[in-house]
Amino acid sequence: MAELSFFEAAGNRFAMIDGFVSAEPESAVRRVLSSSLMTDENLDGVLICGPSRAGADCRMEIFNRDGSRAEACGNGLRCVARFAFERGRVGERLRIETAVGLRTVLVLRDGSGAIRSFRTGMGRPRIVEEEDLSLGAMSVRATIVDMGNRHCVLFVEDVPAIPVKTLGPLLERHVLLAKRTNVGFARVQSNGIELRVWERGVGETAACGTGAAAAAAVALRRGLVVTPLEVRMAGGVLNVHWDGESELFLEGPAEPIAARTAIGF
Repeated sequence: MAELSFFEAAGNRFAMIDGFVSAEPESAVRRVLSSSLMTDENLDGVLICGPSRAGADCRMEIFNRDGSRAEACGNGLRCVARFAFERGRVGERLRIETAVGLRTVLVLRDGSGAIRSFRTGMGRPRIVEEEDLSLGAMSVRATIVDMGNRHCVLFVEDVPAIPVKTLGPLLERHVLLAKRTNVGFARVQSNGIELRVWERGVGETAACGTGAAAAAAVALRRGLVVTPLEVRMAGGVLNVHWDGESELFLEGPAEPIAARTAIGF
């Protein structure tokens, strides 16, 4: 039997498995993914928070709703940080081992001392190239960004009107993108970005941390916005800080939304 907790970060919702106490956390992940818990479209995936193998404070592993692994997850990082911090396993400044290297997280408090948000180092964005992608009778211009996972960013005039559930799957598996790719549809607003994201292995999500970072990096590189800026998504707002050269930082919330002992896990 393993403890199963639930967290939300700007609209992304995850089940969390404590890899410090679970003897077989990946076996528990498989059972969660095949259970009725994942029929709720508000659950985007499963996180493991466990011991680091690389000298960090803890390790994050993330599994998408379809069972595939994600290399990086900005919102998941904050959830893992809160989970580990509130269980006394880490301090307020911590390093998390991920599949794409170590990531730093800082716990931020408000004037009363309560946790306000988390500031996460996301690594240095790598803007790979621009592509004209043919989608049958139409063609779109996209920018490919590597945030540890790949993102295809399109700037559009009307974000709410975009048929994300149609275009997202086509672009996710586009032959020119070589492998499955996350897809972001963005529009620049008053020093901010409105964004919808189709996530590989999940579908359209209420928010995406690496997607917010990717869209902001492209807009900043083009001089369309200045740092810091807000990325506004259906599930909430994330703040992005990037000087255009070094590591990008993402700031946002992470909240426990439920916790229970999962019988059978």
